[in-house]
Amino acid sequence: MVRHLEFREGRWHLINASQLDPVVASDTTPLLASSEDVRHVPQRSRAGSVATDANEGDTTMVETGLSPWRWWALLVFSVVATYMNVAWISYSTIVDEATDYYSVSSGQIQLLIAVCSAIFIPAVFVINPLSDRFGLRVGVILSTALIMVGSVCRWLGGSSYVWCFVGQALNGMAGPIICNAPAQLASEWFPIEHRATATAIAWSSQSVGVAAAYLLVPYTVGASRDLAAFNAWMAYVSFGVMALSCTFPRPPRLPASYSAAFEKEGFFVGAKALWGNRSYKCLALAWAFTTGTLVGVSSFLNIYMSTGNLDGRFSTEKIGWVGFVGNVINLFGVIALPTAVDALGAQRHMKWISIPFFFLSAIGTVGFGFTVTYAPPGTSIWLITAPYLLTSLLYGAVTPLCFELGAELVFPVAEETSSGWINLTYMVINVVAIVVYNHLSTEIALFGSGVVVLLCSVLLMAVGNDHRRYDLDRAGLSPTPDGRTLKRIQ
Repeated sequence: MVRHLEFREGRWHLINASQLDPVVASDTTPLLASSEDVRHVPQRSRAGSVATDANEGDTTMVETGLSPWRWWALLVFSVVATYMNVAWISYSTIVDEATDYYSVSSGQIQLLIAVCSAIFIPAVFVINPLSDRFGLRVGVILSTALIMVGSVCRWLGGSSYVWCFVGQALNGMAGPIICNAPAQLASEWFPIEHRATATAIAWSSQSVGVAAAYLLVPYTVGASRDLAAFNAWMAYVSFGVMALSCTFPRPPRLPASYSAAFEKEGFFVGAKALWGNRSYKCLALAWAFTTGTLVGVSSFLNIYMSTGNLDGRFSTEKIGWVGFVGNVINLFGVIALPTAVDALGAQRHMKWISIPFFFLSAIGTVGFGFTVTYAPPGTSIWLITAPYLLTSLLYGAVTPLCFELGAELVFPVAEETSSGWINLTYMVINVVAIVVYNHLSTEIALFGSGVVVLLCSVLLMAVGNDHRRYDLDRAGLSPTPDGRTLKRIQ
């Protein structure tokens, strides 16, 4: 599809080709050339070339189209994200075995998970700007290289806790791309009708990784308690993932949508716009506190199910099955809800769809606290963890919608930037939650988490219903010179 634009009164106007003077139309420079040379132009320059500093009367045209490589890009990204999360969460599924192998305390093993979140915080200020500058392909390859080197450190370091810690830190440095880029990938490669679905698939690969860790790691280590073989196996797999990441396609020749063609603000420039937007702040805090506390609960699942009232009732393998099922259910929710939103054309209702899911997640978390604390002897592990599994379904389902809504609220800030600051807030909260949970009883940790999520569902009500990017693509709207509001094109 080709769209003609004219710059007048400080902004681009969408116009019909028939409205152009024949001479002007013949002189109109395409936004994107049709030659293959365009494939070698940096991503940001091509997919974001409709500038706001043009001269009065300038004309150009935007040609949109879908690349046949979009599904391959999504697949490669998803495989990298899956592997990263297996490495990230694996030690929380074998706390006892890892404690013996590295000769450290269980708290130090939990620190191996916390360091991934902690290192994310400074890494995001380096990795995301690099992705802004050189494009998503370079970001994916760089992230995979960090993951591979981290895996090699854990392998060659043997039983050294220090080398394992270094490996986990390198794995965490890959987080800014893997966690922040799903909405960016969806925007650059997919049309408006599939954006939420593409974001959901890219994000859900993290749940696949966590589920795989809960299922495979306990059985891989199992009775042999051989972490050396496990670390070697992870390193071998990382070599294959590294090779696959190099096939991530170059940026699409044409933008997938009208909004994808607009120049967008990067990580540092966009920060001022983000945190000056009240709705965005409410959304970021609501999702970050909810996810930070609930992921903290998941990280301590093994401990909650094997201490206090439940001490000695269930084996590591059974608890691992609970973690696996929880992440499969989370995965189902992550994909099903955004896909339904796209199918029903309900993109403008993401806020109101999300609120009841937040509220029910709070109830599920409190319910898990009751079952863990008061379950009588002989109670099935699945009955005890039913509220936990329900919560996994609910809070996972709204995550892609929150990223998409964040991008809508602050367009033309880049999607990777809007998601990045939400995730940065979450990582800070998650690190604090893990440290705090180490000093709380099971009851206080779970009941307190439920209260936090309940407050977040109330905070989400304060988020505005401003869908700038959606309106731009659907209704012919254009950013005003300040880039903060949209006006209807006449």
